[in-house]
Amino acid sequence: MIAEVTADELNVRSGPGTHYSKVGKVYEGDQLKVQGRNSKGDWLKVITPGGQGGWVAAEYIEVSVPIGWVAVAATPSPGPMVDPHFRADRTSLPAGECTYLRWDVDGVSGVYLDGGGVVGHYAKLVCPKETHTYVLTVHQRDERWVPHELTIHVSGRVTGRMFVIEYHGCRGHGSRLGSVKGQVFDKQGRVIQGAAVKIGLNGGGWDDPANPAVTNQDGWYEWWLNVGLRVQFLSLDVQGQPVSFGPQGFEVLARSGCFQHVDFREQ
Repeated sequence: MIAEVTADELNVRSGPGTHYSKVGKVYEGDQLKVQGRNSKGDWLKVITPGGQGGWVAAEYIEVSVPIGWVAVAATPSPGPMVDPHFRADRTSLPAGECTYLRWDVDGVSGVYLDGGGVVGHYAKLVCPKETHTYVLTVHQRDERWVPHELTIHVSGRVTGRMFVIEYHGCRGHGSRLGSVKGQVFDKQGRVIQGAAVKIGLNGGGWDDPANPAVTNQDGWYEWWLNVGLRVQFLSLDVQGQPVSFGPQGFEVLARSGCFQHVDFREQ
């Protein structure tokens, strides 16, 4: 049976559905040899003028007989799903604590966490205020969009505001001293002035007029420290009130020639 393409351009796929990979294209007026249909009758198995076998959407094909008269053809498997190894360090948390979501995937068209684009290999810190299901969607090269769900269970409640530490590495500067600095942001991404960040050194406290450091008009706090000191973040006050932040126990090492860039962002 011969049928004609009515669309300007039409993808030929390896199976009956847009989740199957593209194997070619046909164009308006092309004559196709129909070999069969899927059970619903919305896709046709065809041979293109160039001899390429595949499937095309029936709505863009003019057939001389009712679709129901065309024999049902065997449907190929769309192939295996790519496993992104989506996991968490902890799937159960007390309120106010954090965990890392991790994934590792190659050979795909895209990866999205809760709708936002991410790279294929990453560890993302999350501090959910309540039980939350994260969705990592993998856009496979065969055009399938495959969601992978991971639920983090949270016990109790976070009262007040919650911030997450964002570590950006050690950024170069010209001093031999070590520096630790960063900004504090609200939910809308605006800097917060007057936030107080308190640290400890080498596992203990630090009684110094510079501690806590208070953010300036651009939202920055900063300390200059001797190289080799281990810096632990102990508390964050916003508008004169203590707020929760994570991960607890986060620390950096004061290094020569660069500043440790540590931001706080409200969730």
